[in-house]
Amino acid sequence: MKLIYAKLWLKKYIKYNHDQLDENKLNRAIINLSHRVYKSHGRKGHNVRQNVRSTLVEYSKSELANYNLAFQKPLKVGYKPRYHPRYTARSTAYSIVRVIGRILWFLVRIVGLVIIVFIIWYVLRLFHI
Repeated sequence: MKLIYAKLWLKKYIKYNHDQLDENKLNRAIINLSHRVYKSHGRKGHNVRQNVRSTLVEYSKSELANYNLAFQKPLKVGYKPRYHPRYTARSTAYSIVRVIGRILWFLVRIVGLVIIVFIIWYVLRLFHI
C-alpha cells in the first residue's frame, strides 16, 4: 500500500466517524496502515515504520482539525536515526569453518543432483523409453 492510499483511507475513516470518533480505533488503524505501507516499501528498519506512522499521525491531526476536533491521545512516535553498523565478534577460524561448510554443502547438493539424474536415466533405460 502506498502512503497516499493510506492517507486517503484515513480521510475517509475520519469523514464517516468524526461524530463518534474512538481514538483507540483510530490509533489502531494508523498502526495497521503503517505496517501495510512499510511492507510495500521494501525497506527495512524500525525507523522506517516509525517515520510512516508519524506521517500518518500528523495527517490525521490535520484532518481532524477540518471537523473542529483535536487528537486527545495520539500515538507517541519516537524514533532516532540509527546508523550503527552491527558487527559480531567472531574469529577468523569461525569464518573459515563456515566457508568450508558452505562449500561442502554445495558439493553435497551437486552429488545429490547427479545421483537423481543417474536414477532417472537408469529407469528410462530399463523400460526402453
